[in-house]
Amino acid sequence: IDDIRESPALKVIKCLEKKHAKVFYHDPYVEEFEMDGKKYESVKLTKELLEKVDAVVITTAHRNRIDYEFVLKYVDFVFDTKNITKNIDKYREKIHLL
Repeated sequence: IDDIRESPALKVIKCLEKKHAKVFYHDPYVEEFEMDGKKYESVKLTKELLEKVDAVVITTAHRNRIDYEFVLKYVDFVFDTKNITKNIDKYREKIHLL
């Protein structure tokens, strides 16, 4: 992906940071980017990181590059804006569709 300027994820990041949230992102296609003079780097999805975050927001449906069941196993709350988790029966109580 050469141009992420229209990505809905950028709007989500801005909204969350406006509310003083500490935002991490993971994207296997975008290792880093800069927005409003701030540099962001993609983090690795580890058990330790996922257990520490308050929520995960899925803004892009990377079907073959992200193990969503692994993510669901370790987080308490997921906003899935793309319904990419629709075929995962386990952990349904953690998933909230937007």
